[in-house]
Amino acid sequence: MRWQQHYTALFEEIKAYLCWPAKKISDYRQHPLANDAAFSDLALRIFEFQFRYNRFYRHYVKLHSATEPSSWREIPPLWTTAFKRARIACFPKSHRCAYFLTSGTTESQAGVHEFRDLDLYECGAMALFCLATLPDLPKIKMFFLTPAPREVPHSSLVFMLECARQSFGTTGSRYFLSNDQLDTHQFLKALRRASEESEPVFVLGTSFAFVYLLDALRCHGIRFALPKGSRILETGGFKGRVREVPKDKLYHELEAWLGISRPYIVNEYGMTELSSQFYDAGLSLTVSGHAFPQNWLSMKIAPPWTRVVIVDPCSGEEVLPGHRGLIRIYDLANLGSVVSIQTEDVGVKCREGFEVLGRIASAPARGCSLDAENLLVGDLTHAAVPIRQN
Repeated sequence: MRWQQHYTALFEEIKAYLCWPAKKISDYRQHPLANDAAFSDLALRIFEFQFRYNRFYRHYVKLHSATEPSSWREIPPLWTTAFKRARIACFPKSHRCAYFLTSGTTESQAGVHEFRDLDLYECGAMALFCLATLPDLPKIKMFFLTPAPREVPHSSLVFMLECARQSFGTTGSRYFLSNDQLDTHQFLKALRRASEESEPVFVLGTSFAFVYLLDALRCHGIRFALPKGSRILETGGFKGRVREVPKDKLYHELEAWLGISRPYIVNEYGMTELSSQFYDAGLSLTVSGHAFPQNWLSMKIAPPWTRVVIVDPCSGEEVLPGHRGLIRIYDLANLGSVVSIQTEDVGVKCREGFEVLGRIASAPARGCSLDAENLLVGDLTHAAVPIRQN
């Protein structure tokens, strides 16, 4: 089939870029795709492939664009909601090897992102994960406040975290949510052991899971000073939930109760409809030893195989740096679906990256933190608290 030959050729080219050797984030300035002309050339060829073989996207483009794009900026973006309405794929369903589902929302139907294979996803995800969260350590013990992959096989977040565990987790790395229960007792016991052995740990979970953890620490009157080098990866927001906690307050409390300094608390921004993720720059900048403004801690790093544009929600035109708008992402690793995604998230361009500010008011709640909301309804004196998993 012709689509296979076309797909394979682009796949090999993209994979080489994703596997480009880099020892630190700043090395990406020399990445071949940091050159805008090179990025645009590949993006347009991916668009041509997707226009030809993605039937829904082809009809969408014909309805919304009268001219053929001449640069990556002109590639028509597809709204994330389209993944709930139609099949967004460039290959027959019989060739699908995996798919991820969006987290539960106010809508009953989840979005579906299908994959011909997961090599591009894994290569790109682990390349940036390492540079953004482990710039100073080859491996670390990882504690996950999420279910294991076998329980949520169609979660893009958990797939990414499991790749990280296999690539960078030491012996003793484990998940603390199983059979719809978060084992608070065992988690706190593991933190005590790590503290006694002066072994740094990496705690990874959603925003709401960390809110619940802080509630449990306060309830039990337990405060940790985790070993030097310990860190946190926090992902998922609060928009539209029964309880919202400002990010600054959440991070301040994580510092106070776990003893992890602010630069070592990293937020990950990603979504099911993408194949790439974005991370706070604070940890990598801190480890580099260079002084930087405090507000750079939450500036997101965009890997060179992506471009992030902030656009006016009415005109769709790019806004000036420092102005708020909707986040539009061009992700070359999204080979099997669409390269240009229009999100409902609000952001602002800043310096060499961007900052995520929240969601537009009319957008439904979404994100991995939705899975952890029911943590708040349990009795915190119990060792395990039942929660719902979608």
